[in-house]
Amino acid sequence: MTADDRYLTVRDGRGASLVLERDDDGSLSAWIAPPGGNDGPSVFLDKETRAQVAAFLTEGKSEETQAEVIAARRKHIQDTARCVGCGGTLTDCKANRGKDPNAPAWFGCCARGTALGPCRHEVDAGALLALLGEIEAGEVRSVEQVTEEDRRSRAARTGMSWFDYLNQDKVWQPKGKPPVAIADMDPEWRYNAARWLESGCVKIGHRYSFDARAWLLVQLSSPLGPSENAADAIEGDIDRETAEIKHDPVAWIRTTALYRALVAGLPTKPKKLTALAERARHWSTCPARNGDANCRCEQIRAANDERETAQPADADGVA
Repeated sequence: MTADDRYLTVRDGRGASLVLERDDDGSLSAWIAPPGGNDGPSVFLDKETRAQVAAFLTEGKSEETQAEVIAARRKHIQDTARCVGCGGTLTDCKANRGKDPNAPAWFGCCARGTALGPCRHEVDAGALLALLGEIEAGEVRSVEQVTEEDRRSRAARTGMSWFDYLNQDKVWQPKGKPPVAIADMDPEWRYNAARWLESGCVKIGHRYSFDARAWLLVQLSSPLGPSENAADAIEGDIDRETAEIKHDPVAWIRTTALYRALVAGLPTKPKKLTALAERARHWSTCPARNGDANCRCEQIRAANDERETAQPADADGVA
């Protein structure tokens, strides 16, 4: 490929060329020249066509479109910020303000229990971190993609909320697969599952807090629900746990029933724990986890080494 201020030329192995020419007025033309030639039928590229080509070459996302996707994700995170009092979204809260003639103008989704003040919404810190990571990687998911993936994740947990899931110690829910009894999981699998919980503890903690408050609201709406004093005590426990999650989410996730069940019986001495971690890392990429009855990793590595050894050298003696 060659380029200067006026021409961009791309050649293939047979000698054919794709040429882009920029005229003095800034307009662009393109043509394909056959092998050995410099000219061919040309096509004028107007501003709209250039934008379409740019979007196509960047897999459908031009710089402007990418910025719009990021802005939409940021707005979605703000709109879905959960109320610390009732768990409602900021969008729902704003929609309800001013509808009750007997309530203050600021009243939206709730009055923060007995605090009788404007509700406070907190954005999902895990969602913000995920967005920042995608921006750094150059691949930002759309709001629709994120919403669908969240829906599938919730469905995969067979209807359990994060509050229910983390407070049980019987089953593990692999992504997109049926639940598995923790008692049937080998140590390497349980080790990897526990590490996965730790890596996502910020986002999981936020969802857990929301689900806990939603659970309390369901209990309070039941005729057989807790008394006022008991409800206040439960709400206080939820508030304290939420504070623990914000202060040290890793330490908090390690106290949950699910995490403790996963790590129960795993080695704690450094030498044995290091060996388990090494086996767990191998297992996370081993073909056997996809249904192959036997691990063939050593055989695959040996075959690759044999092929590299047998590869003929080129004219310079470089294999």
